[in-house]
Amino acid sequence: MVFLDIRPLNEEHTLVIPKKHYATIYDVPDEELAHLYKIVRRVAYAVKKSVNAGGIGITQHDERATGQDVFRVHVHVIPRYEGQKLPRFEGIANSEKLDEVTRKIR
Repeated sequence: MVFLDIRPLNEEHTLVIPKKHYATIYDVPDEELAHLYKIVRRVAYAVKKSVNAGGIGITQHDERATGQDVFRVHVHVIPRYEGQKLPRFEGIANSEKLDEVTRKIR
């Protein structure tokens, strides 16, 4: 399902959700997740074109620590424009710390 966000960050901020309820991305079967993101790509292109955006931000949050407050998988498709600022990434990560995190993820 595709619809406009009721608390949009920008004009045409759109949500894409699977018809079947899943609380987090971990719960979505692979085939359905692939299908969901095929739809997200189509919606992203349509939104970009419709508002002449410079680009599109695509986000999806899982669990309370990330700010998820609606516990149903949903993907935000947000048009972005030249000159809009995002928070800056500060500093360069320590390579030993990066190696440690990489080992944990593997």
